[in-house]
Amino acid sequence: MRNQHFPDRDLPAPLYLGLPIWQHPSWPGLWLPPTQARTNALNAYAGHFSSVEGNSTFYALPDSMTCQRWYESVPATFRFTFKLNQQVSHADNILLNADILGAQLSSLAHLKEKLGPLMLQLPARFSPERLPELVQFIAKWPKDYCLAVEVRHPAFFEKGHAEKSLNNLLKEHEVNRVMMDTRALFRGQVSSEAMLDAREKKPRLPLHVWASGHQPVIRFVGHDDNEINKQCLLPWVDKCHAWRMAGISPFLFLHRADNKDAPWLAHLFTDLYNKQYPEQALPAIRLSEQPDQQALF
Repeated sequence: MRNQHFPDRDLPAPLYLGLPIWQHPSWPGLWLPPTQARTNALNAYAGHFSSVEGNSTFYALPDSMTCQRWYESVPATFRFTFKLNQQVSHADNILLNADILGAQLSSLAHLKEKLGPLMLQLPARFSPERLPELVQFIAKWPKDYCLAVEVRHPAFFEKGHAEKSLNNLLKEHEVNRVMMDTRALFRGQVSSEAMLDAREKKPRLPLHVWASGHQPVIRFVGHDDNEINKQCLLPWVDKCHAWRMAGISPFLFLHRADNKDAPWLAHLFTDLYNKQYPEQALPAIRLSEQPDQQALF
């Protein structure tokens, strides 16, 4: 369901921080308690992060019992952010599979107030000519759910008629535009097979920073070189803080080419944020040790 904003204007809005996954075979014992991470990975993860970018729903729909178990595994302040199923987002017409969308929303409703924005990740072939589909999709979208839209067609990044039309549509309906930031990934030299693979698969599109709704979503993909990560994260520190002080709650998801190392990227962000804004400090991410190949600080 749609998250309620904090009524006290003297308090900054929450910033929801997370990773694209909540479990990895290398994490138990590395930075998560081994027993807890193996018996309830989500609960262990939620002890450090306030959100997660759930990719599993892109491929398969969870049943109601699974969603109820997820709900019970996380604290009240946690927010799930899931992708809409690919049979909706990647169909020849995004209006075709309303039954699948309805089934997904019905299951995710069991997450109640812990459900954050749902992401409609449109493929690169979703061109400006298909904007009328999105107009109808948003018109039919149930208002109890927060929606975020990610586009990948280059025309939506050229600051021309197509992008203006998209932005006006999202702003009118307070739908959040997803910002995919791959600047760090494409800087410098490739230093691993994982980075090479990520560069081949991730979109390289301009970054346009703009909050069309009250819960902007940022998907940041990092580099193996943490000095590059620092340079690209620092502007997000200031932007996220400005949004928080304006009553806007950003959702920031931190990716690495090998997401095994994503927790350390999140640690870097919180460290930068808390040094810059100690009075509105974020909860520290406790890491037991660093990956061998990195000297983070």
